Amino acid sequence: MPEEYQVVVQGSAEVPAFSELFYTQVKVNDRVELKGMMDSGSMTCTLNEEAECKLTESGALVGEPQAAERIVLVGCGGKQTVPKCVYDLTLTIYGVTCLVPVLVVPGQCDELIIGSNVLKHLMREMKCNDDYWKFVSVGCKQPLLDHEHFLDMMSCTTRWRGDKVPERIGTVKLPRAVTLLPRQEHIVWGRLPCNVPVSLGSTVIVEPCTSKTRPRDILIGRVITPMWGDRWVPMKMTNLSSKSITLRRNSKVADVSPCLAVEDLDIQQGSCKMEARKSVGQEVRPTAVDANLNDKLSSLGLSDLYY
Repeated sequence: MPEEYQVVVQGSAEVPAFSELFYTQVKVNDRVELKGMMDSGSMTCTLNEEAECKLTESGALVGEPQAAERIVLVGCGGKQTVPKCVYDLTLTIYGVTCLVPVLVVPGQCDELIIGSNVLKHLMREMKCNDDYWKFVSVGCKQPLLDHEHFLDMMSCTTRWRGDKVPERIGTVKLPRAVTLLPRQEHIVWGRLPCNVPVSLGSTVIVEPCTSKTRPRDILIGRVITPMWGDRWVPMKMTNLSSKSITLRRNSKVADVSPCLAVEDLDIQQGSCKMEARKSVGQEVRPTAVDANLNDKLSSLGLSDLYY
């Protein structure tokens, strides 16, 4: 930049309250506590050389390290790093203990980085605790503490702000007529009524309308989205018919409710595949895979979908 130009920064924001949000004390092999950074962008746990020396001096490292010549870490901007070695360490985080392979990375700034492989296990264990669901099921009126922000972050939601979390917010209506093309998916914006409660930025879930006047031959997909202050709500619609469908103005199309938590489903690769062998004069009957898949969809609240 030329010297005659002057840089002026406007609208800068500081978040000192969250400076320690992603750090926590981690006990390694029940002997040494390290400062661990919670990084959902990392797939594995890593350790720097200073922390390795601290563990060695305290006698916390048991056994010889494993070689890591064939492991390459790819960071931001495509920068590649080769780990020094691998240790199998017992980590205790928030009272949850697990045995994890930890890579020693030369030049790493943080003592310990906790990757998504441990974070997912940590959240699965937390969700088995009733206290976790009691916490995320209530609204918040005051600024959250650091550990509360962490739980909100790990639940992938922003909690409802208010004294009481409503079971259901309201029904979305179309402000004007909309035409859906045949056998195509559309993103359509609707609006909540003016008399429903609003919590700006809180996570909500948009689901098919339960009203008897809901439109037919249209599939409303479940959408998880932040709540907008102007009450506009995005909806995912698919016209299943072979002709265009026009939805009238003020049509009730979707219901909106607060969302407590979001979790990725662990789907095994190839679990939905089946082989149907046909023979002459033999009737092909539904396999057990069909029944199991339909039962699983029903248990997830997706009984309106069939395989």
